Amino acid sequence: FFFLMIRRPPRSTRKESSAASMCIRDRESQKTRWITMKPVNSPNADSPGELLANVQFSPKGSEMFRRPVEFEKKNYKLTIRIKSGFYMAPDVKSDEEIETRIEVFVGRDKQGQTPSIKGRYPVWNYCTQHKLMLKEDLKYEGDLLVLAYKKVKGMFGNKEELLGQFALKLLNIRATRIRLDQEGIDANYFKEYYNLVKDSAVNGRILAFFD
Repeated sequence: FFFLMIRRPPRSTRKESSAASMCIRDRESQKTRWITMKPVNSPNADSPGELLANVQFSPKGSEMFRRPVEFEKKNYKLTIRIKSGFYMAPDVKSDEEIETRIEVFVGRDKQGQTPSIKGRYPVWNYCTQHKLMLKEDLKYEGDLLVLAYKKVKGMFGNKEELLGQFALKLLNIRATRIRLDQEGIDANYFKEYYNLVKDSAVNGRILAFFD
């Protein structure tokens, strides 16, 4: 027979500090070890095998549970160039009854608005610049939203209703500018057509560029 005796350390013996014990536990938790697997539904059944793994548990509030790092906000210059419209409000029969304008938002903040112009092919030639405070990682910011409105005659005078809209990701806008610079294209003369969509129908197009 063998007897194991555990003796209490003398009073003069210094105990391990909490920081040191935490370091020891951390080193122990980082070791890879064999873990015996057992069926969840039948814990008393024979083990189907062993798994060589490193399993670590972190208490709430540790690095694993911290919130993602917030990016600092920086100044960005947004340039809006809205040239013209193409075949606006195709459901309206007469060109004289069409009067449209464009609004541009980033998130909930309005960044620009064209005047209302009559005709199916309005020419706004609108250009404006705004300084925005955006996070360094632009994917966390709201998209650039473009809305087109048309005036409609009603019983109590003219009223506005949404003609169509489209959205652009700020990351894509920046990527387009980088591509133009690489290809040596002057952004001041670059425009693209965008479809104005409402209820899955295209209600016109605008020629514009956002930088």
